Amino acid sequence: MKKILLLLSVITLTYASVGKISAIRGDAVVISKGNEIKALLNQELDESDIIKTGNNARLQIIFNDNTVTTLGKNTSLEIKQFLLDGKNSKVNLEVSEGSFKVITGEISKLARKNFSLKAHTATIGIRGTVFVGEVGLNINKLACLQGAIDVRLGNKTSLIDSGKQISFSNTKVIKVEPLKVNDFSLTKANINEDNKPEKIQEKQEDKQSTTNTNKVTSITLSSDIKAENTNSNSKNTLQTSEQMNIASDIKEEVTEIIAKNDNSLNTDNVPEIAPNKPSDDLVIPSNPNTTPDTPSNPDNNTSTPENKPNDNNVAIPDVPVIKDEKEWTKLEPSIPNKYFANNNVNSYYYYSEDLNSKSAASLNLGTMTLDLYGRKLENDKSVKSFDYYTLDGKKNTLTSNSYNVSDLGTKEIKTQNYNLQNTSLNTPNAEKNLEYSSDYASFSANKNELKAQLIGINYDLSKSDLSHFTTLKDDWNSFKSDIEKNNQTAINYYSNTNSAAELDLSRGLLTYYSKEQTKKDGRDSAYNLRYFVMNHNYLQMREYDIEDLEYNGYTMNFKDSSVVDSTSDHYRTTAYVNKEQIEYTAKNGSLDLNILSIKENLKGTNSSNYRKQLADWDNEKTKFFTEFYTNPAQEFYYADTKNNYVKLKPSDSYFASYSKINDTSDVLFELQNSKLLGVYNKNNVITRINPQVNSTMDIDNSQYKLKIDSNELDKTSIKLETEASKAKLQIESKIANEDLKIKTDELKKSLNISDINKKINEIKNK
Repeated sequence: MKKILLLLSVITLTYASVGKISAIRGDAVVISKGNEIKALLNQELDESDIIKTGNNARLQIIFNDNTVTTLGKNTSLEIKQFLLDGKNSKVNLEVSEGSFKVITGEISKLARKNFSLKAHTATIGIRGTVFVGEVGLNINKLACLQGAIDVRLGNKTSLIDSGKQISFSNTKVIKVEPLKVNDFSLTKANINEDNKPEKIQEKQEDKQSTTNTNKVTSITLSSDIKAENTNSNSKNTLQTSEQMNIASDIKEEVTEIIAKNDNSLNTDNVPEIAPNKPSDDLVIPSNPNTTPDTPSNPDNNTSTPENKPNDNNVAIPDVPVIKDEKEWTKLEPSIPNKYFANNNVNSYYYYSEDLNSKSAASLNLGTMTLDLYGRKLENDKSVKSFDYYTLDGKKNTLTSNSYNVSDLGTKEIKTQNYNLQNTSLNTPNAEKNLEYSSDYASFSANKNELKAQLIGINYDLSKSDLSHFTTLKDDWNSFKSDIEKNNQTAINYYSNTNSAAELDLSRGLLTYYSKEQTKKDGRDSAYNLRYFVMNHNYLQMREYDIEDLEYNGYTMNFKDSSVVDSTSDHYRTTAYVNKEQIEYTAKNGSLDLNILSIKENLKGTNSSNYRKQLADWDNEKTKFFTEFYTNPAQEFYYADTKNNYVKLKPSDSYFASYSKINDTSDVLFELQNSKLLGVYNKNNVITRINPQVNSTMDIDNSQYKLKIDSNELDKTSIKLETEASKAKLQIESKIANEDLKIKTDELKKSLNISDINKKINEIKNK
């Protein structure tokens, strides 16, 4: 009877919740069936529950389909509906105010059209997506970080692609523009206020049998990391056969638990290991297959409950999202000599396989290069996903090749290149794992195991030999060849001396590159570059002017979809941009272009010549940024020894300066959205000015020159000249009937970014 009752209670709990709180910092509450209770780590959530965070809070929820939702401070989320039932699955969430980030799980594969999140007056639909939002303000903002989202406001729906954001008020679209990371609190690189470590609650439960005490270990979770939900495969509605299988599995587990308790295992002699400190760059949840009740200790030192700390709070680092179906654990030292020696230059091979997936990897210690292949199959053995990654740990680059099926049904291999930032690599030694970490890719390895996180996907592989790696590599090459062969008839290539184009007839997509030789600093090898993409709905243009050192990028949406005229001897596309007709015609091995100022004829060529010209174009683009141009999207920080600080972001025409005048007064000037703010603090009396100003930002040989002038009574004048490593600042202004004059020629590039931002924000918010 005892076993039957326990079995029934486990089954009941399996169907009770739709997700759980996987990480929490600060104060938050859950309103369930009209009752308000304090939110706790691992607390299960139901339909109709409302989760509210306080002014100092941040909280993360993992739903049963592995959708991860992160809530910022002062945020309210209601779980309107959550049903997992194959193609009939439905998820309906609502955020009435606050900040949030969502990484969609299985719902994006099962029934993505049945997912919706209402944010203020907007309703968001998904296309396999990561997105963020800030709502409840006068102007609300949503952004897509991966995939695409549909944003419906009233009767109008806007498609927001990855790297774009939309601002809206009520049901009116204010602006659609490229992503501005700092507009969203849950995408900022430094989320923690004042760089203070965030804490998550750790839940400890004491489970007692007649003669032993079982200890539950805690799981470290990032604010953006995805930890596995133990209910990830549960559904609200299951078929009878599935119920029987689940019940059978649970019964076996319950029987094992009861048998352990009946045997009264003595844990006094079981060694215990102190928990490893989580890495700031690669945080990996613990393995559910590791028994938490009897951890092992290399030193065989026992520990009593009195010696264990009562508070296991740990910091939540801000790390890339891990999105996969497996939980992870740090590699523990258990097998002698499994670590790499510091002079080891060999290659090691790893492999994993289950019913429908295979992964194989090669790690070369000499070049510090990781090659990894991963393939998943559908139940009918057709390819569901196939990926190939190359990570260069010395050059800090990552190349991702992924099998993709477009919305039009076109099968393709999509290649993306990443220059990795925030990198760290420890030197191989005989005492610990080799570890590499960055913003998009990380791995931890020894001779026996490899755990990798690549573009948000986890791989967990074990020691293998060359044969498994070679087999999967050959499968990839064959698969890729078949895809490219099938697409050859739909893709045509064109070129002339300075231009190249690719026309994909299956998608109606034209891609064009050109370079025009010019002189810069007496060199003949400099080029002006141009690139555009045109499909049925828009024209996207990029121009790199090396003479004036300008970089322009813009997208022009067509008033109506383009018109396609396709016959046996030609393919013509016509559209209108600002009442101006643009078109291109492909026929008899040639391509005629009439796209704005581009009027050109290209001849047919093969893919090899096209790829070669494209590679040359990419090299010139790299040279443009590295030799001639300073990236305007970059933020520049300067400081001197006299308490003067400057922050500059040219792409947003943003400028801020902080100066400490004496022990009792300091002043801030900030230019944002063409508006100048002045804040003068004297003896804790704050005076603010918002004068109408004219501002100009010029670039000359990678040097920025900012000039701000006002004709009002305050007579504010600001001049800033910057170079890569130094800057000059001159300010004159009249505030609170005082004439302020600040001049410094000694500003140097500063790495104390957080301190400068802190000083700016402190006086700004007084």
